[in-house]
Amino acid sequence: MRLPHLLAAAGLAVALTACSAEAEPEKPDTFAAVGFMRVIDQCDPVDYPDVTDGAPVKITNSKGDVVAIGNLREGKSEGEWMCRYDFKVEGVPSGEGPYAVEVSHRGEIPFNEDQASGLALSLGVN
Repeated sequence: MRLPHLLAAAGLAVALTACSAEAEPEKPDTFAAVGFMRVIDQCDPVDYPDVTDGAPVKITNSKGDVVAIGNLREGKSEGEWMCRYDFKVEGVPSGEGPYAVEVSHRGEIPFNEDQASGLALSLGVN
């Protein structure tokens, strides 16, 4: 008589374990690097012709391997001599940092995964 009750209890325990495992959110395998590049220049680039709409934004991992590539979005004027180009680079693999971001060929700027949602770069701006 006790065996069916034990089996029923064991089945209930397995079911509860399976439900709790499904309820835990998985860590994402990738993240997006989001930010902007601010340039002292009009949005019609004169001094920095390589920093314009569509310029490449590359992300490298701690080994220096390029792990994701995106592009600058259309520049938005911020005052008389300032232009801001937003970017969002998706698919950056988690757990391979520290990382670096580079726009065009303008040099790498290091960042950690927890900084990836607010990268602020500048060129010709103090």
